[in-house]
Order: sequence, then C-alpha cells, then structure tokens
Amino acid sequence: MSIFGVLGGRYVAHDDCIGRREQAWQKDARLRNEWLLRFDDVKDYEIIQDVREDRKNGHGVAKSIIGGAIFGAPGAIVGAVSGKNKQVSKIYQLQFVVQTYDHGKYLIDLLDAFSVNMALGVKYNSSKYYDIKRAYDYLVNWLEKAKAANSNNIADQWN
Repeated sequence: MSIFGVLGGRYVAHDDCIGRREQAWQKDARLRNEWLLRFDDVKDYEIIQDVREDRKNGHGVAKSIIGGAIFGAPGAIVGAVSGKNKQVSKIYQLQFVVQTYDHGKYLIDLLDAFSVNMALGVKYNSSKYYDIKRAYDYLVNWLEKAKAANSNNIADQWN
C-alpha cells in the first residue's frame, strides 16, 4: 500500500520508503537534493520543533481614540488599556532528523513540505496545521515502526 501526498508536495511516502522529489529540491537550496530513505535503514530520529505563544493586541490605539473622543483624557487611557490581549499558538519549526545505520542523516522539514513561510509560522487550528499534523502523525508512526523493526533485526543477528 502506498500513501501519496500525506507529506506534502515535496516528499513521497510509501510503506517501505520516504523520498524527496527531484523537482522540489531544484527550487530549494536549503535541503539536500533527491533522496530515498528506506524503512530498513532507519536507526533513530530526532524531532526539532519551535512552538511559541504570540500575543496579539486588540486595537488598543483605536479604542484609545474612541475613548478619548467620548470621555477625554481618562477615556483615552481606559480605551488603550482595554485592548484585548489574545494568545495565538504558532509552529515556526517542525523537522525530523533521521539517522541511518550507515551514519547518514536525512532532514524532513514538514513546514517546508507544505510551503509555509517559517517567519510567519502556522497557527494552531488552521487548515494547514491539520495537514501538517496528519503528516507528523504519519511520520512518527512510520519512524517508530522502522526503528522497532530494525532494532529487533539487529538483536536477532547477535543471537
């Protein structure tokens, strides 16, 4: 069974391998060119993530002007202070660094896979967040299965 598209347009996922497509790396100098990571080669992986709470002020200047126009100086102060502070959670980095038995390393950048501007991040509960979450869950499951199967195979070779 093959799963296409779960990792975005830059990667292809199958049951036995994950690969980076050639046409994607030609436009993106940050990541290594086309590669294929086989299920049997996965030794370990690390997740690098940057999730932050951003504050969003709710139009304090506008409320200050309206409060000042209606109630004078005290109204301006109260209006400015009453601007709602809203917490917004965003993901700015979500990468997998996969290590292989031949000491190779592969970078799978999920925000890059979904063409996210990393300076802006991805808001929680957005549609792009759910696409990335689905890819993240798939990758963790795939890597955990590969790691467990391969560590069992290495243990069997020593017995």
